[in-house]
Amino acid sequence: MTDVPVHDFFRPSKSSVARIVHDRYRALRRILRPLDPDGGSFRDTSGRVLAECALFAPTPRLAVILTFGQSNIANECDPDGCYTPGPGIYNFNLFDSQCYVAKDPLLGATGDRSNFATRLGDLLVRREVYDRVLLVPIAYGGTSMAEWTPNGRMFPRLTQTLIRLRRAGISVTHALWQQGEAEGNADGSAWVSHFKAMVAGLRQHSMSAPIIVAQCTVCCSAPNERIRAAQRAVVAPSAGVFAGPDVDLIGRDERWDGCHFSTAGLEKAAELWFRIVCADATRSPRA
Repeated sequence: MTDVPVHDFFRPSKSSVARIVHDRYRALRRILRPLDPDGGSFRDTSGRVLAECALFAPTPRLAVILTFGQSNIANECDPDGCYTPGPGIYNFNLFDSQCYVAKDPLLGATGDRSNFATRLGDLLVRREVYDRVLLVPIAYGGTSMAEWTPNGRMFPRLTQTLIRLRRAGISVTHALWQQGEAEGNADGSAWVSHFKAMVAGLRQHSMSAPIIVAQCTVCCSAPNERIRAAQRAVVAPSAGVFAGPDVDLIGRDERWDGCHFSTAGLEKAAELWFRIVCADATRSPRA
């Protein structure tokens, strides 16, 4: 019998290594599936600069902005509009619970193009409304209002994001909701009931931050007045739900494909949201 070194008996074969890697990959996919059901979220951290999450303990000069909804608040805007902000803008990545220096595309939202939230954060710091802004982008392109309710497939993105923020000692100060293009011929009353269910679910998960609702329905189409009316109807300051900007004012000539914001549209969206967040800066409870 040929002598075999003792350590070779404990060295896994190539096939067993491949099986271990495959099993770990499948386990990772099972964990990520509720957070990213279609695999469309941007989560490539290569080349990204880490920041200490301890920087984002609550202070009056810090904004922690959760952005959720569908594609025009995700990374699905102008492919030539990617933006790198100045100092003070950061990005919480829901997939690894780490904080990074922000740049487009933002970690967490769907797509690999530009996002107006990067410009918004820059405006808030450059104009000295806040010293630091931490963006928490979880918007998912093409999603309906019903998908964000407690029974919907997007709700785990919300709850897991809040859990991971809380574990990191981070509290949301503003929740920016921009969704409506996917509704098509949907009934406005259904949109209202689904939105209220989502808000109730968020409050049950201890998110006390104001939720700010944009007027948002245009995508290669005229504004949808039924959904716009629904978006106005849910505004209830006593429940912490406030009116956001009317991004339907951004015309089709400021949308690079007739739907998603061009560079000019991104800049306008950032300005519109900036005015709202500034107005909200004095009423920002923590999640």
